Amino acid sequence: NNSYNFYQFIEFLSTKFTEKQTEKLFLEYEENETFWFVDTVDMFSSLINYCDDLQDLECKFFSLHNELSIYHRIFVEEDLFEILFQYDERFAKSCIHIEDYQIKLPQNGKELYDWSNHLQNCLSGYGKRIQGKETIVFGFFKDDKIKFVVEIKDNKIAQASSKYNKDLQDEEKILILRWFKKYFEIDENSVITA
Repeated sequence: NNSYNFYQFIEFLSTKFTEKQTEKLFLEYEENETFWFVDTVDMFSSLINYCDDLQDLECKFFSLHNELSIYHRIFVEEDLFEILFQYDERFAKSCIHIEDYQIKLPQNGKELYDWSNHLQNCLSGYGKRIQGKETIVFGFFKDDKIKFVVEIKDNKIAQASSKYNKDLQDEEKILILRWFKKYFEIDENSVITA
């Protein structure tokens, strides 16, 4: 969305990796979901003043994303802990028990941060977007432990992943689709926004 952020990301890569390594990285981005690229650039842009301190980065899309996630959590922690989330009633109503799962919404930045730590992903970077109602994140818990999260944006499932951003199992995907269909699919004249 922001060409300057992209430009800065390329500049950063050129200081850490060779042209060949960077080319391979972008081929990996092309082969995988766009999420990995967009989210990495987004995290990088919020850390730009601190990225020179990053050492021992691996020039692979998954590794780079995870390293930036860890670093990002450290820097957003203070601001994140001050955030409180408010949700429309329709979102609260979709927090149900389904099969062995309890579905929850994070109530504040601290809770979102805890989810992010447990899942070892970049979820903590979503605080401002959730607060600004640009997106919404649901946690799926089993035995009071978060197992995976689902992001809904523009009335679509933007992503769903478990620990370390791993793909969900087929039965989990089916469960999510059934839940989504019941609570979020609406007639074409209606609009749901996060």
